[in-house]
Amino acid sequence: MFHIHCGKPGMLGPILVDLGIKRDLKQAFAGNLLTAEIRNDELVAVLKQSHGPIGSMTAGCPILIGNPLDRVKTIAGMAALAREGDLYFNLHTTGQNYFGDIRGQLEVMRD
Repeated sequence: MFHIHCGKPGMLGPILVDLGIKRDLKQAFAGNLLTAEIRNDELVAVLKQSHGPIGSMTAGCPILIGNPLDRVKTIAGMAALAREGDLYFNLHTTGQNYFGDIRGQLEVMRD
């Protein structure tokens, strides 16, 4: 599994983008480089996959902290999280399914 999560450095956060929903990850990584264009529908797809109380806590990033019902559903919302330093990627493997084997905080490139 390969996800983009929302969360500060060192903190676990819910999944914002599941990069495996629309792509075969083995094929996508075949050339040792993954390039992905993310669209609003991928953010909404993560929310549609979540069910029950566990799903509400592990999928989708709250727009306002403390309001679990209102989730980021647009790339503009994702960009706002990125500007705050609140996004990270996590590559999960069979050996480390929960925490992931590789994690990296995402930063906005500035000119």
